[in-house]
Amino acid sequence: MTEVVLVTGAAGFIGRALVRAFAAEGHRVLAAIHRTPLPDELVADPAVTPVAINLIDREPRIVPKGGAEAPAPTVVVHAAYGAASGPSGDVPPVLAAADALGVRRVVYFSSIAYYGARTGEVTETTPPEGEAGAYGRQKQAGEAALAAWAATPGRSGVALRPGAVYGPDSTFWTVKLLRRIASGNWGRFGSLGSGPCPLVHVTEAASATVAAAGAPDGFQAFNLVADDSLTWNDYFTRLADAAGLPLRDLSPTEARLRVAASIPAKVWRKLGGPGFEALALAPTAGELATFARPAHYVSTAARETLVWTPDRDVDAAIAEAVRETRW
Repeated sequence: MTEVVLVTGAAGFIGRALVRAFAAEGHRVLAAIHRTPLPDELVADPAVTPVAINLIDREPRIVPKGGAEAPAPTVVVHAAYGAASGPSGDVPPVLAAADALGVRRVVYFSSIAYYGARTGEVTETTPPEGEAGAYGRQKQAGEAALAAWAATPGRSGVALRPGAVYGPDSTFWTVKLLRRIASGNWGRFGSLGSGPCPLVHVTEAASATVAAAGAPDGFQAFNLVADDSLTWNDYFTRLADAAGLPLRDLSPTEARLRVAASIPAKVWRKLGGPGFEALALAPTAGELATFARPAHYVSTAARETLVWTPDRDVDAAIAEAVRETRW
């Protein structure tokens, strides 16, 4: 069945991959954008219509860009990333817009950050543990809102919990990491970088999303981790090698000292101050906790229920990501 899929955050790293994946499967895509335009290749695709939508209005209107017509959406995929608009993040306005547009199926990009500091084997029924941070708390609240919405008969709500979504131009796991490695304030962090790296390529996450758009009524959540055979130290090494950059071995003590020394620089940069960029690119304490965490996010449910078959070769995909990334 051909769907009309409204993708929020369509110009972002994940959003662009979603637009491509849905269009490739023969669906119409309403690519909701704000300031950043879509790439030319997507604008030229007859299956893709760039649109603007204000989710804050009580009666949201989809406004096509360039005078095209926009059919009514049948599915909303919420992949926009931005500031929270309330205690449940940005999910309630999306659900209200879905109701106003008559949409009964919503897919939400959550994160494994939902689980907080949970360690060990983590499945979708494993409850969160410890401090999740602002981002993780927003994902927890957003999922709760989606689950409550999907409890009404005839509605389908799916929360996708990807790990580290990498690929060409990945803001966090390719672009920023390459800059950090190049700055000299990054390295292999010994035991603080020995946790499993929960990788999922952006195209693998997109294929799972296409399948999730056809999920049955009710609420479901799915972990999306394709490969965690590398440690975080291994991942940093692969990136550095692919980019031809040196990478030092830093002891946990030296890593913690760099964290402490970088705090004033990070504050200064956030205030718009000049200089100190390299120092500000050192890891945060929260990042080191993530890199050390012995957690395995089991993705069996996605493989079985969504028939998800991630198949990217990690080394080849990392090399491709570095080669095609503008950093």
